Amino acid sequence: MKKYLNNPDFINWVYNPNNENSKRMEDLLLKHPKDEQLINDLKTILLAIADENKISIPDFKDEVFEAIKLKIEANAKQRNKPHGFSRIYKYAAILVIIFGVAGFWFFSTRNQFLSYDDIKIGNLDSISNTQLILGNKDALVIDELSDSKESEVEYKNDGNIVVNNKEAAKSTKQKEELNQLLVPYGKRSKIVLEDNTIVHLNAGSKFIFPSSFAGKDSRTVFLEGEAYFEVATNKEQPFVVKTLNDDYEISVLGTKFNVTAYASENTIQTVLKEGSVKILKKENIFSTSETLLKPGQLAHWNKRNKAIQLYEVNPDVYFTWINGYLSFNRDRLQKIVRILNRYYNVSIKIENDAFKENKVTGKLDLNDDIETTLKNLGLASKLTINKLKKNEYIIE
Repeated sequence: MKKYLNNPDFINWVYNPNNENSKRMEDLLLKHPKDEQLINDLKTILLAIADENKISIPDFKDEVFEAIKLKIEANAKQRNKPHGFSRIYKYAAILVIIFGVAGFWFFSTRNQFLSYDDIKIGNLDSISNTQLILGNKDALVIDELSDSKESEVEYKNDGNIVVNNKEAAKSTKQKEELNQLLVPYGKRSKIVLEDNTIVHLNAGSKFIFPSSFAGKDSRTVFLEGEAYFEVATNKEQPFVVKTLNDDYEISVLGTKFNVTAYASENTIQTVLKEGSVKILKKENIFSTSETLLKPGQLAHWNKRNKAIQLYEVNPDVYFTWINGYLSFNRDRLQKIVRILNRYYNVSIKIENDAFKENKVTGKLDLNDDIETTLKNLGLASKLTINKLKKNEYIIE
């Protein structure tokens, strides 16, 4: 049974049948005619759970294989009995076992590793300052450093948490303790994790991370928004960035890269500056594909069609926000406006839909006030930008 479930050709035949893989399966059955009933059973099971999204099984455990095997063997015996289970009850029972075993595995390991949906995350709309929420739910309100929109948080090896160069709290460093750094619109923050990994968070971002990576197989964090990572090298503990979309995650050993994963946008974008990045994309419940990124490459993932496209880029252009300015080269005006809305926490609307596709080249100093920035954007785009009321503007 495992030889089929571990076979990409078999999985593709089940979910994406075509003439080529159907011919392969016909040839396979000619060689192994006794497997016909097993193959049909497995296909029915896979199709039955194709739309199941509530349980994620990162590794299809031996226990699950064994459960299916035993149930199929039991069903084979039942076929020869006049009062055996009907087909629908047979597969319902199989699904119960699959999800029962998978659920047991999932919940027994959730303290070590949670999925994004399991975390109760703070709401950015209700805060005006950056907040650090500790594992015990205590919240530290963080002001930005003087003459800067950025704040700084550092987790020391001794458990002390330093905020803007001053000791602010003590971490319990428990395995299951997850902390949250919430960066509202109009703010930025920098955090140094316990392993010395540095993370710069852009406006409107949520970052979830454990107090300590000790005793874990990987250094796993969660991101919604935009962040630039300088990952400390540790070959024994890969650094994994999970996004709000369970179908997409990033795994590295030590590198510098930028991730843009806002809930309001239809894409997730990863740009690599140094080292290497492996993007893991879930194809289905049993199969995950890998895409390796090289320095100077951008991976563009579309949430709708689940496709990844790679582009050769100048990575430095995508990291300028860390230093307080925005550089763009023939970028769509709509994209620039979305960035400014988040960065300044304002509402800029484009009156004419045709203007949204205008290509703009230039550079904006994000340390300037919004009025100055919009004046410079108007010059670069050759459009008029008017103020409607406080924090509301229109491009026409």
